[in-house]
Amino acid sequence: DNTKIDLEKWDPVIPASGHDWGDWATAKQATEKEEGQEIRKCKNDASHTETRSIPKLEHVHKPELIAGKDATCTEPGSKPYYHCAGCGLYFLDAKDPDNTKIDLEKWDPVIPAFGHVWGDWETVKEATEKEEGQEIRKCKRDASHTETRQVKKKDPEKISYTVTVGDKQIWYKGTINSVEFTFKRSFEDETTFRHFIGIKIDGKNVAENNYTKMPGSVIIQLSPDYLPLLNVGTHTLVAEFDDGSADASFTVADRDLNNNSRNTDNSSSSSRNSNSSSSSGSSNSNSSSSGSSNSSSSSGSSNSSSSSGSSNSSLSSGSSNSSLSSGSSNSSDISRNSNSIIPDTGNSESTDNSNDRIGLNTGSSKMKGVNTVDESIKDKNRNLPVTADTGTVIIWFALLFASLIVLMLAVRSGRKRYR
Repeated sequence: DNTKIDLEKWDPVIPASGHDWGDWATAKQATEKEEGQEIRKCKNDASHTETRSIPKLEHVHKPELIAGKDATCTEPGSKPYYHCAGCGLYFLDAKDPDNTKIDLEKWDPVIPAFGHVWGDWETVKEATEKEEGQEIRKCKRDASHTETRQVKKKDPEKISYTVTVGDKQIWYKGTINSVEFTFKRSFEDETTFRHFIGIKIDGKNVAENNYTKMPGSVIIQLSPDYLPLLNVGTHTLVAEFDDGSADASFTVADRDLNNNSRNTDNSSSSSRNSNSSSSSGSSNSNSSSSGSSNSSSSSGSSNSSSSSGSSNSSLSSGSSNSSLSSGSSNSSDISRNSNSIIPDTGNSESTDNSNDRIGLNTGSSKMKGVNTVDESIKDKNRNLPVTADTGTVIIWFALLFASLIVLMLAVRSGRKRYR
């Protein structure tokens, strides 16, 4: 009775007490691309929750290096750059990405190849006549980069042969010496002997038994038995090789000393007949037009004539004379008589063709003083071959020297007697 209520007047509703919220807790982390979320629960009733969004995070670049590559002589390289996976941007400087952004569609990171910088060619293998050679050059940027090229074979050297010893020599018949030639090759002379085939003289092959061949270039010696078979005159010798030839000339000369001796005797005889006769031991003297004097002497007498012109004197048979006949001295071992001229104060003119000549008639001559030079001996000595007998030459000069001494004694004796 005491708790009666009038529903029309009594309110049965109890008011809500309200939430007592706890702290916000992150339900979803915010990122640069998506918002996050936070949630809080009521302390009175944990089933009562409240959520709110967390704004997106501000973007922070995280650069990742895309490495570059050095260019070489033959391969291109690339420039290094950075990429941010968070925003997808590309840039060159990780420390300043916002100011070094690049657009890959417009920016080319490729570094072109440098190309080679070649050095000089160097010989690796010499070219020969049989094989090609090889040369190489290196790149100055990278020595491991090389280039090679072939060097063509050498052109075969033109081979020639020359005579170095024996050309234009003279061989005299009657001598026993050989004729020697040396032929030299212009290239690889040590092989000359191997290339030798044979010789020809005047276009005809010469048998091997008529000459000897020796190495040292090539030395050819003609046999002394073969040389006399050649005619007097100049001959051409051709040395033949399997890759060339060379020629030389030589002369075969006649050396007939017996004929020379007979010619000398005939000249001396002619001289005796034209100037004086020694058989009677007398001497004739010719003088100029201004006056003359004749005197003869045998067995050791001296004949002389003196005038304003010339004088001629002859000594024979034991007298001092330039002749070696009958105990006297002569300037020739062939002639047996000759006349000497005794100098006077005037000029003496010879009236014969053989005064002071040794076995040869050379014509008249004008002389001053005593003529002691025999032109025929000069000519004969000039024509003596290299192979002449040394003893014969010595005898000739010894006789000439003795004749000069005897002639000087005769002149002195003649002068004393004349005075």
